[in-house]
Amino acid sequence: MIRTVTEMAAAMMIESSLPHYLWEEALQHAAYIRNRVLPKTSPVTPHERIFNAKPDLTRLLIFGQALVMRIPDQVRRKHLRFYGRGSIGAFVGFSEEIKGYKVYIPGAGGRSIKETADITPLDTMLHETVDLNDADDTPPDGGGASPSEENEHHAGLTEVVHRDAQARRRLRDTTLTPQEVAAINGTSDLTRRRRSERISARALTPAFLCFTGIIREPLNIAEARRSVQWPQWKRAMEAEIAALKANDTFELVDPPLGANILANTVQFRLKTGPDGDITQFKARVCARGDRQLYLLDYVETHAPVADLVCVRIFHYGLRPTAGDACLYYLHNRDGLLLVCLYVDDLLIAHKNANIVKNLMEALKKKFQVKNLGTPSQFLGTRIERPRAGTILLSQRAYIDELPFRFAMDPVRPVSTPMVPKTRLDSLSSKPSSDELKFMTTVPYRRAVGSLLYLARVTRPDTCFAVNQLARHTAAPRKEAWDSAKFLMRYLSGTRDVKLKLEPKLSEGLRLATDADWANDLEDRKSVSGFVLFLFGAPVAWGTTKQTVVAHSSTAAEFIAANDGMQQAEWIKLVVEEILRQSKIDLTLLVDSQPAIKRIQKEGSSGAQKAVDIRFHAIKDAWRQGGMTMEYLPTHRNPADLLTKALSRPELANKRSLCGLITHTS
Repeated sequence: MIRTVTEMAAAMMIESSLPHYLWEEALQHAAYIRNRVLPKTSPVTPHERIFNAKPDLTRLLIFGQALVMRIPDQVRRKHLRFYGRGSIGAFVGFSEEIKGYKVYIPGAGGRSIKETADITPLDTMLHETVDLNDADDTPPDGGGASPSEENEHHAGLTEVVHRDAQARRRLRDTTLTPQEVAAINGTSDLTRRRRSERISARALTPAFLCFTGIIREPLNIAEARRSVQWPQWKRAMEAEIAALKANDTFELVDPPLGANILANTVQFRLKTGPDGDITQFKARVCARGDRQLYLLDYVETHAPVADLVCVRIFHYGLRPTAGDACLYYLHNRDGLLLVCLYVDDLLIAHKNANIVKNLMEALKKKFQVKNLGTPSQFLGTRIERPRAGTILLSQRAYIDELPFRFAMDPVRPVSTPMVPKTRLDSLSSKPSSDELKFMTTVPYRRAVGSLLYLARVTRPDTCFAVNQLARHTAAPRKEAWDSAKFLMRYLSGTRDVKLKLEPKLSEGLRLATDADWANDLEDRKSVSGFVLFLFGAPVAWGTTKQTVVAHSSTAAEFIAANDGMQQAEWIKLVVEEILRQSKIDLTLLVDSQPAIKRIQKEGSSGAQKAVDIRFHAIKDAWRQGGMTMEYLPTHRNPADLLTKALSRPELANKRSLCGLITHTS
C-alpha cells in the first residue's frame, strides 16, 4: 500500500510540475484518493467501510490544477482595495481544518499554502461552451484552426469565437499570474480533449489567448506537441521550413573531413501586438551553436544588429554607416532613404511613400518579406505619432508582463524606483544559510536582465536602480531581490510613461553629464550618468560605476564627462555621415563650475594619472572646437536622475527633463 501511494504521489508531482517541496501534500492527496476508490479485493471503499457512507467526489480536482483563490473582502478593503479579487494558485489537496481546499500560491520563493473554500478552477473562467452551429463560420484574425485543419492535426483547439465579454470581466476581477499557470500545469493540456474527430464544442476565448504568459512558449518540439496550441506551432514550423527552402538557405554538400556537424533545434516564440495580444505563432530553426568547438569551429563570434541608439535616431545602393553596420542610407534626388536592420526586422524611412514601396518590391524579388505598413511597434516597443514630427515610445505591454513573470501577486505601485538613500553596496556581510537557500529559488538574474532591457530602450528613469541591482548578479542577496521587486512595482505604477521624441533642429547634440562622488561606501568609487539629446530628443543615456577612485568631486565630473563624450562622438560620426554635414554642434552640459574652469584654463588637472588622461581628452576636444561647454544647474540637469535615488518631487522634475511624459501630457 505504501508503495502504491508513493507511486501515485510521484506521478502527480511529475504531471503537475509543482515544486518538489510539495511532495508531502502529494502523498496526502494520493492517500485521500486511494481511500475513496474500490480496491480489487473489496466491494466497498475504505472510506465507506469506516464511515458507512459513500464518498462524495463532486469537489474532487486534479492535483496541481490551476485555480483562482478569492481574496476576502475585508483583506482587500484594508490592504488591496484597488487590486484584483483573486490570487492564482494550484490545488494541492483538501483542508483538514475547514470544508475547503488547500491552495499553493506561487510566490517569490518559499512555500505558501492557503486554505479556503472560495475557489474557481481557471479553465472554467477561460473557456466557454459554445454552440458552433450559431457561431460565425469565419474565424477571427489570428484565431484557431479550420475544420479541415482539425482533421489534419487531430486537435481539440479548433475555433476562437467572439464571446469573451463575460470572460474578460472575470479576468479583470482576478489577479492572474500567467507564467505560474504554465508552471502549475506543466506541459499538460488545460482541457481534456474528446477522442472523436468532431469539432470540439469547448473553445478557448480571445480573453484566454491574449495572455501570452498562459500560452507558454515551448522549450522544444516534444513540449510543443503536448501543448493545446500544437496546431499553431506545427503550422509555424511548416512555414519556417518552407521559407528556408524558398530562400535557398541550405546547400547539400559532403561533410569536410573531421568536421563537427552541428544539430539543429527549433525556437518557439509568440509575437505580440502593441497591447500584448498575440499576433503570430513563430518557429525558428536554429543551429546548435552551443555545440561548436572553440578554435575548431570558430575563433570569435559576432552577430550584427542595430544599436538601440540608432533605432531611436532612425525614428526621427544603400550604404552602411561607419558607426553602425546595420544602419543603411542612400542619398538620391528624391531625398534621404534610411533602412535600420535588426536581425530579420526592418525599419524603412523616406518622405516619399513610393520610394519605400519600390524598395519593398526589390526586396521581395530576393527574399520573402511582409510589408506591415507604418510601424506601430518594434522590438516590443509601442510607437505612437500623436502629431506630425512627434513620436512617443513606450513598453506598457512588456511592463504588464513583469509581475506575472516573476510571481508578484498583487502589485502595489510605488512612486520611486528606489527608496532614497538605499545602500545595496553594503551587502558584503556573509549571508545566512536560510538566505542562501531562499535566493536559489528566485530568478534574480532573469529579473535584472528584463529590467535592464527596459532601462536601455525607453526608461532612463530606472537606469540607476538597475545599475545597482546588476552589481549583485554574481551573488545576489535578499535585499537586492526586494529592491528588484520594488522597481517592478514602480514600473507597474508608471507603465503609461512614454519617451517623447520631438526634434528641435537648432539644438544639435547636447550632452548632459553628472557624477555622484564616492557613491559606493565599500570602495568609494563614484557613479557616472549621462543623457544625450539629438536635436532636442533623448537618444542615449547610461549609468556606470567609475573604474577608478576620484580624489575629488571635480575629478569625478571629468570621468563622467569623458564617459558621455565617447557615446556622443560615436553618434556625432553617424549623424554627420547620414546628413552629409561636415560638423554637428556638440555641447557639453556640466553642473560643476570648477570642472568647467579647470578645462578652460591652461595647465594640467593636477589629478592622478587615470583621471588626468580623461581630463586632457576633454580639454583637447574643447581646444580643437569639437565641442562647447555650458554650465547647467543641478535642478535642470537631467543626468542627475541617473546617478542617485531621488525623492518623488525631484524624480518627477528630472524625468520630464529626460523626455519622459505621462499619457496625459
